[in-house]
Amino acid sequence: MSEQASPLAAQRRVAERLGIGLIISVLLRSQVGAMLLTSIVTIIPAFFYSGFFVPISSMEKVSQVESFLFPSRYYMRIVRYTFLKGIGWEFLWMDMGALALYAFALISFSILMFRKRTG
Repeated sequence: MSEQASPLAAQRRVAERLGIGLIISVLLRSQVGAMLLTSIVTIIPAFFYSGFFVPISSMEKVSQVESFLFPSRYYMRIVRYTFLKGIGWEFLWMDMGALALYAFALISFSILMFRKRTG
């Protein structure tokens, strides 16, 4: 069961990152600006709020609440529980749903922004 959770989580993570990339591409005209904004918006929060370097349980309460705003938290939890503990869908369905919601919202928003820019 856990073998199925990991590839679907990766697909949802790629779709979510694609949505962020499309939004940034619509907002900025230069590639250098897009690369800088992408690193600020995605990489830095992913390191600090995903629980990869610092466990979320040891963060301050405000930071713990802020970590729910970043999809990296959900993906790291899925990866950690799937590979280390062998847990499947019965425990990770909320995190998978959160990733799917992020992916859907970001791609939909990027499509709307693109239509406004071209239309």
